[in-house]
Amino acid sequence: MRWGWVTVLSALVGCTEAGLPQPAGDDATVADGGASVDAGTADGGTVDVGGPTCAPGQTDCEGTCVNTETDGTHCGACDHACTAGQRCANGICATGTCPTGMALIPGGTFRMGAADLALYSATPVHVVTLSAYCLDLTDVTVAAYGTCPSGTCAAPTTGSYCNWMVAGRENHPINCVNWEQSRAYCQWVHGGGGDLPTEAQWEYAASGGAMGWAYPWGNDAPLDQLCWSGGSAGGRPSTCPVMSFSTPANAFGLFDMAGNVCQWTGDNYGDYSPSAAVDPIGPTGRCTERVYRGGAWVDTDPTLVRAAVRNWDLPTNQNGAVGFRCARRF
Repeated sequence: MRWGWVTVLSALVGCTEAGLPQPAGDDATVADGGASVDAGTADGGTVDVGGPTCAPGQTDCEGTCVNTETDGTHCGACDHACTAGQRCANGICATGTCPTGMALIPGGTFRMGAADLALYSATPVHVVTLSAYCLDLTDVTVAAYGTCPSGTCAAPTTGSYCNWMVAGRENHPINCVNWEQSRAYCQWVHGGGGDLPTEAQWEYAASGGAMGWAYPWGNDAPLDQLCWSGGSAGGRPSTCPVMSFSTPANAFGLFDMAGNVCQWTGDNYGDYSPSAAVDPIGPTGRCTERVYRGGAWVDTDPTLVRAAVRNWDLPTNQNGAVGFRCARRF
């Protein structure tokens, strides 16, 4: 944790290694015909000498600049088209849909962590492969959380920095909720298939999948494309309404993966393992903290809103900088 007005971290007990396997959902159907991407070397686009000069993230396909991450007729490569009923996301053709308000995150492989973020426990960098999943387009809002029955979702804390029961903040992220409240909501709203995203799922979505970006929008340091207290904002008094920044974070169409509120994940906190992993979850055993990700409205340091930065807290703690979004099996 990094805010002076929340509880100081307690000592980690018994958690030493992340990366334990989690069974993939058996209803995921993803076509793997897209081009293979090396998560460590993807550069966001190519320029064909003699053809058009394409913008970053676009590829020259026979004289036309296209985004092979999202274009269904050039998905992952110029000569690869998705079939009827499929959509292109992150350069992979996927079959099926997610519930309204969620984005399909196709399965893929990426390099999780960052070598220069050892201070934030983001090392060692390791290879992770994920099955397809669905993820909320936005943080769960105050209004959405309010639809959960009181016997299932306990009321959040009120007071300083908290959005619950504050007039005019119905479309702001719910904050001042602990890990247990957040998970209860996700399991309620999506039934047996819903939960908080794992750390790996969250980072994969926030960093553009195999693109491996430092920030949700790319590798450029943040300015004014997020709800934070840096840039020209010069300090904010509170969170922002979700989707205040109209450009989606990346090809997945996700909003506020940096800024507004940090987001609880489903994982216990522990050191990363250097080993490659498939659908990893956090460590098991006597783990006292849970991980939350993403920067918040109070942050001014660009490092703190990077996709690979990790934070952790006790699962019973609440504060105004932390909310959540839900994941669901695809």
